[in-house]
Amino acid sequence: ESEEKVAKRNHDVFEILRAASNAQKTQFDIAQRYDHTFLFGDLNYRINLTITGDEKYAHHAHVNANTGRRASIAHQNHREDVLELIKKSDFKTLHAADQLRREMKADHVLKHFLESNPFFEPTFKVIPESKELEYNNLRIPSYCDRILWTSLPGRANMISQLEYKSSNTATTSDHKPVRALFEVSLTKGGDVVETHRQGPGKQTNVASKRGLEFIVSSLQVNYLTDQHNWSDLTVQFSGTVLNGDKIGRALVPTNTDDDSSPVFHFETLYLPLVTTQSALLSKHLIIVVWSKSKNQRLVGQAALSLDRWTKRKSKKFELELVRYGLACGTISGDLVLFDPKSENLPAPVPIGKSFMRKFNNSEITQKHKSQDDSGLETIHSAKGTAQERDDDDDDD
Repeated sequence: ESEEKVAKRNHDVFEILRAASNAQKTQFDIAQRYDHTFLFGDLNYRINLTITGDEKYAHHAHVNANTGRRASIAHQNHREDVLELIKKSDFKTLHAADQLRREMKADHVLKHFLESNPFFEPTFKVIPESKELEYNNLRIPSYCDRILWTSLPGRANMISQLEYKSSNTATTSDHKPVRALFEVSLTKGGDVVETHRQGPGKQTNVASKRGLEFIVSSLQVNYLTDQHNWSDLTVQFSGTVLNGDKIGRALVPTNTDDDSSPVFHFETLYLPLVTTQSALLSKHLIIVVWSKSKNQRLVGQAALSLDRWTKRKSKKFELELVRYGLACGTISGDLVLFDPKSENLPAPVPIGKSFMRKFNNSEITQKHKSQDDSGLETIHSAKGTAQERDDDDDDD
């Protein structure tokens, strides 16, 4: 099939995720908010043998340059070659010719989504009312109908696909339906401690009943791929572990002269928690970068698994920002966990400049800052799987 519609199909998937995300009250990226997110339907990607790299199919690339009868003959030859692969059950070649798999591999669509290999015949375009697998004479058979999923960090090993099949006996459409069966392990909710929990968007500045606390420092946002009003960016932390379901801070640009690779930062942000340290094993922080210049427009989002803070108090993190299936930048920083009841920290005071000044002068913060002198390794591309970096010098 023609390659000229691939970009539109990628954009259609982007719009599907955007619309589903905006339908939520929070407008977070829906694919990076829940333990597991499933996407299924007619995504309309086609089989094109010319993208396999096999020289014997290279001549099919000329179909778009031809017109009239020559184009019809070339298209028919392409179709016959696909039908021959289906007859031989040569799924390896069919998968290599699938546009969606190529686009996902190139990070052009559905970043972090997974799909099992479809070891069944292409499901489009078939003749309706036929109980046999009979394809339309004018169309190249393709894998239009798909079932994909994505999981938050630390959750991928808690889901497995047991079945992925098509139903060739269905006769109600020119698509054969597909079905999948998954086995999903449940996570333990964890402990929630009693505290003065605040309403949406608020922090507590009451020092009594202080529980565990996170301090985010040295945070940087890098390599944003979209153009924004750089003075209007904010970062927001959200999660069930927080005392106040949304805690945010404006980002400060550090190199506004270079719009091609902007860097933003803030020094310190205080995150009061309503959980125990052991319960962090099953928790996440959702980190969202917004642009306020366009009615709270999503710039990028990442999910940080907190399982590494169940035994350690100080860790660096570095994650990809993703927006509706597209990689769009990176975010990095330091995250310190401490317990005011046991750590040698300044006396509790209301949150604000006074607290930050005392915290920044404390022994644990000075030690943590000394670890930062080495800096983080720089990511020069948003391509690839997001990784959280371990620091050999972290405190136990």
